[in-house]
Amino acid sequence: MKKEEISAILLEELKLAMGCTEPAALALAAARAAGVLDDDVIKIHAKLSANIIKNAKAVTIPNSDGMKGIKAALVLGALEGDASHGLAVFSHLSPDASKRAREWLETYPVELEVLPGEENLKIDLTLSGKDHTARVILERDHDHFSEVWRDHVCLESHPLEKDADRNPRKQLTLENIFDYVEGDIPEEVIRILKDQIHYNTAISQEGFKGGYGLDAGLTRRALDTGVRGRAVSAAAAGSDARMGGSALPVVINFGSGNQGITLSVPILEYAKENNVEEEKVLRSLCLSNLLSLRVKSGMGKLSAFCGAVSAATAAVASISYMLGGTREEVYHTMINTLGNTGGIVCDGAKGSCAIKIVSALDSAFLAYELAQKGKHLTPGEGIIREDWEKTLDHYARLGMEGMHETDAVILQMMLDEE
Repeated sequence: MKKEEISAILLEELKLAMGCTEPAALALAAARAAGVLDDDVIKIHAKLSANIIKNAKAVTIPNSDGMKGIKAALVLGALEGDASHGLAVFSHLSPDASKRAREWLETYPVELEVLPGEENLKIDLTLSGKDHTARVILERDHDHFSEVWRDHVCLESHPLEKDADRNPRKQLTLENIFDYVEGDIPEEVIRILKDQIHYNTAISQEGFKGGYGLDAGLTRRALDTGVRGRAVSAAAAGSDARMGGSALPVVINFGSGNQGITLSVPILEYAKENNVEEEKVLRSLCLSNLLSLRVKSGMGKLSAFCGAVSAATAAVASISYMLGGTREEVYHTMINTLGNTGGIVCDGAKGSCAIKIVSALDSAFLAYELAQKGKHLTPGEGIIREDWEKTLDHYARLGMEGMHETDAVILQMMLDEE
């Protein structure tokens, strides 16, 4: 795989986003449609994939005076969103945005529909005005518009690549990831990695102020003040703030702010503790982003496989690398983690994501300590195979195919309570 292709993947996946990315994607779609509509919005009809519903249902929206959920995200985007801000669409809401949205919801309808057979990431949104309609289809990525319509006329069409095997993310291997990290990393990639350090550290510090969600980060920090405890609690605190409605942005990975926080903040804690030079920190952070993509990309952006697991696996494996671990030790840390916590389910984005981050990182640090002692899962144990890539492919298959029915059951249980 060419260096330029890996750089392109990183620049595409490491984006700045505010709030949970599923509500942000809904608001972005609504803002894009409203810009095309050029009319007063009097009705919203949204056809949504199962995992969009699951992950947008319960998180607090930034700058919204505590509003939550799918309908709120759509209305805020339609009334006040600016699509030019991308996944930071909530960053420029006016002070009276929540008041306007609540009043609109009391007057006009928002109709929601589950897209059959679309468990992953898709939004098919229609806004109706007094004289016009606008429709957008957003799919695969949280900010990719495949179609834009006005009054039944297609204005834009950006179809998805049909051949899944040509998806460059699926061509990542541990060998080409390590070769990239140990080579000359392009300056534009270095810049986004530095942004990830800056923004993700800031939201972690915000979470430690308390009052966000379950305060899992604060609670975990009180149990262990050593570097391991600080690393775990700092990631959880960032998730507390993000899920609790903080307006601070995050540099995401593979469409997820929680994954972006989890794979980065623990590395920074260990770097400070060990006085690691900046170049090595940046290479280790780059490795963490790529390893997380390697574990998760075969599953799609959204699935029943908790993304905190892939991010925690990548973070602690990269800490091993940063502190002098070999490629083999990095891999053994990964499989020890995945072999333990690979079955944690995603039942939607919400405050408990921070607890799952704690569980995943604690498991990953145990996996690292075992690997340091030369103890690791071996071929033939469960789905572990001799071929490193095949083992990781098995976990991707577990997340995409094996947990397919789990995903459907989780969604149905969530919808049954409506």
